[in-house]
Amino acid sequence: MLGGPKKYVGKNMKDVHQNKDLTNTEFDVTVEHLINTLKDMKVNGAVIAEISKLVETLSKDIVFVGTLTIYE
Repeated sequence: MLGGPKKYVGKNMKDVHQNKDLTNTEFDVTVEHLINTLKDMKVNGAVIAEISKLVETLSKDIVFVGTLTIYE
C-alpha cells in the first residue's frame, strides 16, 4: 500500500476488519496516532501527508459502524 519493497500477501483489509465494529472515530484516532508518531520521528511533512492520504483511502474497508468523525 505504501510502496515498500515487499508485497503484502495476507488477507485484504475488508476481510480482516469486517467483524471488528470499528467506527470512523476509532479510525480517525488511529490515523492521528500514526501521524503524530511520524512527526515525532521527524519524518518529512510531505511524506506524512502522502502516507495520510493513502491511509485515509482504507477507511471504506475498515470502518463498518458509522459515527461522526473527529474532523467533522
